Amino acid sequence: MFHSDVVQDLLDDRELSVLQDFVTEFNPESPELSSYEDIASYAPDIALANAVVLSHTNAIRVSQLQHKSELLVAKENLEHKTACSKLAIPASTVPVPRSYAEAKASKFWPHWLNAIKSEFNSLITNGTWKYIKGKSHGRLLSTTWVFRVKEKEDGSIDRFKARLVVRGFLQVKGLDFNEVFAPVVRLESLRSLLGIANAMGLQAHQMDIDTAFLNGLLSEKIGIYLPEGFLDYVSTLDTDAVTKLQLPDGDPSDLSLELVKSLYGLKQAPREWHKVLVQFLESINFTKSTADSCIYIRKTSSKLAIVAIYVDDLVLVAKDVGTIAELKSEIKSRFACKGMGPLHYVLGLRIQRNYGQSTLSIDQRLNALNMLRRFGLDKAHATDTPLKEAPLKEDASFENALKDDDFHSQYRQAIGCLMYLMIGTRPDLDTLSKP
Repeated sequence: MFHSDVVQDLLDDRELSVLQDFVTEFNPESPELSSYEDIASYAPDIALANAVVLSHTNAIRVSQLQHKSELLVAKENLEHKTACSKLAIPASTVPVPRSYAEAKASKFWPHWLNAIKSEFNSLITNGTWKYIKGKSHGRLLSTTWVFRVKEKEDGSIDRFKARLVVRGFLQVKGLDFNEVFAPVVRLESLRSLLGIANAMGLQAHQMDIDTAFLNGLLSEKIGIYLPEGFLDYVSTLDTDAVTKLQLPDGDPSDLSLELVKSLYGLKQAPREWHKVLVQFLESINFTKSTADSCIYIRKTSSKLAIVAIYVDDLVLVAKDVGTIAELKSEIKSRFACKGMGPLHYVLGLRIQRNYGQSTLSIDQRLNALNMLRRFGLDKAHATDTPLKEAPLKEDASFENALKDDDFHSQYRQAIGCLMYLMIGTRPDLDTLSKP
């Protein structure tokens, strides 16, 4: 809960009270919670910024309360994932709604609703905004919901995700933002790193930072309209929970929000998050690689650790599991995150490794299958590779399709999908992916 880089000289009794209220409301002493021993693999460690100075008594109290509260959040996430895993259907067959209204009309609404509640809980707990009575903030930006079904490496449902996103295209440069660029690790760098790990017998694990963009701090003053679904969310809360929101008096529908921290959709959000992550890695003695600005290395006399960054996905490489565990603990001490174990599936790449034979293979089979389904080609006949030299036959239906704007859009999307396969694991698709 305390992930801000803003210096706090003292954690006062009111903040302690907020933690106590959260823990008390969800009854952490119940026998049900104590049975969740496997939560430990999901729950982040106590996350207190180094800048926070606490009295000894308060520090102990915060440690106890925050640890309990994070276990509760982890329990909720675990239950949600368990419910999703009971849906015996491929993730790719679940229609993804394009709006809050579509999600509400979907037969999967209970799952989308849980994801929306989880998102609001994260935003509010993180202190992402403060409430403004009326529209006195001035210029306001609107928001929308982006939904996604996250899949496992076998294509089954991992969990339903909902993200509240600012319509960043409404931002004005110089007023709402300035610099926006944020790098990500290149796929060729990631492949090289995995090759080195395999050759040297290093361990490769994965971590996922929860609601990463919410860690970024804003220097600009940005206001947003009350998000769609917020009043529905409030209506599901009991009286005490609503009181703890500390909403201004009056009609809640007349509220607006002033952003304190970064939010998805803001043009500067990726950059602000990347700055926070890099500052943290440098504070624990990692240095940036000269080959790729998103690979960080820490080398001591006896230990080597490497971190590759792709937005909120981290690939951790080290000599042994013990060093990996130490690195995970360091990261969890700063950010709420999930340790996802040995690396098997990342950025659409499936990684299969045989330690006994010192082999490692990478493929994008699931990506390719999803692409074929997306463009209605999963029943199409295969053709020879390489292509035959015979010229292609003219197709009148293709000529007519060229006049259709929707076809042009689909064509560009297909080329983009092919190019991702090409730069990932299939260089043989180079000719086909050229428009």
